Amino acid sequence: MKYHKKNKFSNFLDNISKWTLYLMIATFPLSLFLNNLFATVFLISFGLFLLVNQSLIDNNAGRNKWFLFVVFSIPFLLTLMGSLYSSNPSGAVKMIGKIAPLFFFAFYAVFQGQWFENKIKPAFLFLVFGCLVSAILSWGLSLYEIFKLNLPISALFTQEFAYHNLAEKLGVHTPYLALFINAALGFIVYSFYDKKKFLPKPLLWLLFIILTGFLFNLMARNAIFCFLLFGVIYLIKSKNYLLLLFFFIIVSALTFYIYDTEKNFLRDRFIYGVNIFEEETIFSKKDNRFARWQASVEVFKQFPILGPGTDAAEKFRKEQYVINLDSEAYNEGYNAHNQFFEYLSTYGLLGALLFILMVFYLIKVTLKQQSVLLLYLLGCFLLAMVTESILIRSWGVMYYGFFIICILSWNIKTSKFK
Repeated sequence: MKYHKKNKFSNFLDNISKWTLYLMIATFPLSLFLNNLFATVFLISFGLFLLVNQSLIDNNAGRNKWFLFVVFSIPFLLTLMGSLYSSNPSGAVKMIGKIAPLFFFAFYAVFQGQWFENKIKPAFLFLVFGCLVSAILSWGLSLYEIFKLNLPISALFTQEFAYHNLAEKLGVHTPYLALFINAALGFIVYSFYDKKKFLPKPLLWLLFIILTGFLFNLMARNAIFCFLLFGVIYLIKSKNYLLLLFFFIIVSALTFYIYDTEKNFLRDRFIYGVNIFEEETIFSKKDNRFARWQASVEVFKQFPILGPGTDAAEKFRKEQYVINLDSEAYNEGYNAHNQFFEYLSTYGLLGALLFILMVFYLIKVTLKQQSVLLLYLLGCFLLAMVTESILIRSWGVMYYGFFIICILSWNIKTSKFK
């Protein structure tokens, strides 16, 4: 689709849309408020730009595009549907407001993908520098506290200054911050092979080392697992055996250190904390994740077809937490911490099936692009949904919008990494 910039106002809207898109992505790892602010300005300004250019609707769009639009809008459509019979109408209205941007992202991504094509790489660059600023600010605030308390720098890897306490210096929830960092790291690796890279290789290596250190300091197990898994797969596929050996030496040394050092939060987090099948002991806290997923299944059994509706499952899930004697989940009001079980418990069998359909098309469209970077982003996103209810949080909604823009607008052939 061609965009005819007939006047200054149209050019102004085009520039506002471009820069607010970049700033929205840059603020993923920095501030939810700023991210939502820039997203709102982008969605409005881009909509006005399309109206001014009389290109809001693509008249040549076929049934396939309309079908994709509906499929990628499933989280919003389910939220809207569930609000009609929810026992928590006020909560449902708030949830609609939270999910609504996803509807517009899906519309723009499907019908206006051409506009985004030359903006994907700059957008990722903004994400990289947003993550860098997040690392500098988080570490800076933590080190200030450490020096103020006359503690050694190694305290940065203790329970008081790592994990949630590090990420939430800026008010960003750890799993989402780690997801954004993984995306930035993926783009950095992509840039190593890009013939038209924006940054020199030495700077790319520096950024890669800094963000990798920040990722491990966050101690987000899911994201670190993704980083290690896809890193090993990529090094094997690219036959870079020397780097693979170096990679294994570092990981092995860290593992030995973590396991062998007494009073080590890293060991508690990565080894003793991963305790799903065993009973809780004085040495090891049991991971109640499966029991909490089962609580969502019990809610599904009460409302098997359509579920209790938007933002109504929490009440019934809490009843199950009481039965399970899970005071932490009850007091904190935990959601399902799994996107499939979230939809299963909230929208019943219909919600679960539609979620599977959406995931299927996410995979199908990504595979069609034949891009290693997009496959990596998809893998990180899917694995994040295993432990987080991504699509009911503003961070997840905005990132999902950016991701579908990427997979539907990707048209970059300047890198062997693609």
